[in-house]
Amino acid sequence: MQSTVRNYNEINFKTTTYNGIAIIVRSTDEWVNASKMVMTLTKNDKSRLDELFKSVNWIKYYNYFKQQQQKLTPEITEVTFYEENNTYPKNLRGYYVHPKLVNYTAIWASPQYASDVGEIMDSINKNSLAQHITFEKNARRTID
Repeated sequence: MQSTVRNYNEINFKTTTYNGIAIIVRSTDEWVNASKMVMTLTKNDKSRLDELFKSVNWIKYYNYFKQQQQKLTPEITEVTFYEENNTYPKNLRGYYVHPKLVNYTAIWASPQYASDVGEIMDSINKNSLAQHITFEKNARRTID
């Protein structure tokens, strides 16, 4: 997919892809329009993100994520990593999330996406194990 850029009030919005999903990225902070992403994944005109943001698992994940981010930037005391924006034109409105929250949101929205990510992770693990075994075999040859 080729990226396209739209401008609204001096803010650029880039339409691009994330693991094969069409997404809109706000240039000022690289946050992703999660509403549009979820609607694309679910082929539905409602994102249901309010349900996600109220769920116990999201709250645990989000709080952990915030703790990790605050370790990286302790000078910042309180930060929100998602926001709803309804002042943009209709095709840009919705919840915008920090880039590191995109994968969790996509997995929540789409069992197919979750399965695809699982396959990718299994492949990475398999390759990592194969490299480790090859390294051990070569190390033994060197020692012998």
